[in-house]
Parts: sequence; C-alpha cells; structure tokens
Amino acid sequence: MMVAFWTSVPMFAVYLAFLWSGVYQPLGWLGALLWAVVVTSSAYLTVLLWSFPLVEGERGGLRHRPTSEALVYLVMFCLACLAIGLQLMSF
Repeated sequence: MMVAFWTSVPMFAVYLAFLWSGVYQPLGWLGALLWAVVVTSSAYLTVLLWSFPLVEGERGGLRHRPTSEALVYLVMFCLACLAIGLQLMSF
C-alpha cells in the first residue's frame, strides 16, 4: 500500500494541476482511478498506523502516539476528498 500511495499521490497532483490550470473540465477516467488509489491507500495506511497499541502518556493515561507519517496519510486523505468535493460543488 505504501508503494501505491507514494506513486499515485504525485501523479494525482500533476493530473489535478493540468486539469485545473485552465478551463473547468470534469475528472476523467484516469483522474478517477488515481483518486481512488490515493483515497484507498491513504485511508488504509491511516487506520493501520493509528491502530498501533496505546502507549502510556506522561500523566499515566493511555493514548495513541501518532507519528508524522500517520499524519501525512491522514492529511492526504482529507485533501483528496476535498479536491473532489470542491469539483463536485462547482458543477
């Protein structure tokens, strides 16, 4: 999943840059495929990394210790959903 994520995210970004550089165009089949790979892989990796065992915090309570890698996947999931949501709203 990591290979799929790190390969598809730059390609999806370039696709969106070319798509939205000029006149509005609907997302084509290639964009939909890239978007599906980005959303699926980022969602899977976010759940996987956030489901690591709880660690004891400074005050004795148990909590998750999110890493920067887990946050990258979460942010990319949100941005990919936002990009498509904004395109759907501009119809």
